[in-house]
Amino acid sequence: MVRYEPLHQPGNRAYMHHVIVYECQGNEDEFERHARDKGQVCYEPSMPQLFFNCNNVVIAWGFGSEGFSFPPEAGYPLDPDLGPRYFMMETHYNNPTQDIDVTDSSGIRVYYAASLRRHDAGVLSLGLDPNWRHIIPPGQPEVVSEGHCISACTQQALPPRGIDIFGVVLHTHLIGRKVRLRQIREGVELPPITADNNYDFSYQEYRRLQNPVTVYPGDHLIAECVYNSEGRSTITLGGLTTREEMCLVFGLYYPRIDLSLCHSLPSLPTVLHSLGIQELWP
Repeated sequence: MVRYEPLHQPGNRAYMHHVIVYECQGNEDEFERHARDKGQVCYEPSMPQLFFNCNNVVIAWGFGSEGFSFPPEAGYPLDPDLGPRYFMMETHYNNPTQDIDVTDSSGIRVYYAASLRRHDAGVLSLGLDPNWRHIIPPGQPEVVSEGHCISACTQQALPPRGIDIFGVVLHTHLIGRKVRLRQIREGVELPPITADNNYDFSYQEYRRLQNPVTVYPGDHLIAECVYNSEGRSTITLGGLTTREEMCLVFGLYYPRIDLSLCHSLPSLPTVLHSLGIQELWP
């Protein structure tokens, strides 16, 4: 794959929040049956357990993006013999006015080349796991949240020569104002891999880095998001809906490794302490 772009059903562009496409591993007969269905509601009890085997990110598209073209030296491998044969497209919609009778057939168009490129590329999701433990207090001009990919994780997952990040997409929801991806090596903070001090929810475009940035085993990566909650009178929780918040950076890199997500989440005691709860009784 050398390029992808969104396909919007006419009149439905405003409902499309973001789309993630995953590789799937598992029983091909079962996947074939599901491939003929019209789809399922995500993360509900009715969602087939098999879908949890789809977890390697291939495509990450956000509102405002017109797609992404890979650099000439890299492409995402689509091998019908050795690679996955099934993919899952997860579409998140935004319908705050609760419009009814809305149907949608939007999707993603993929371009591929017949000849292989020098590097197989991958996508690495970095940041905070979308979860209620991510808490943003109301009425604040600046609230900083961080998601960590710790050195122990990169030490285990990355090859000795490291990986080269060549593109990123930054993702928060409505109250996000700044996002950056920090890099720490042996206790020394390097220049940020990417930074946007004027983040716009309506412009979630993949950004090609001017020069690829190498991440070595043992490097510590931090996705840092700054929110402005002055317009909110109640706390904002992390989650998948637009009213909730997220803090993620999707990095395109090569060579591809066996790691798709590197997220962190505040521990329950940390969350309780931040809420002023000192002790829980049964």
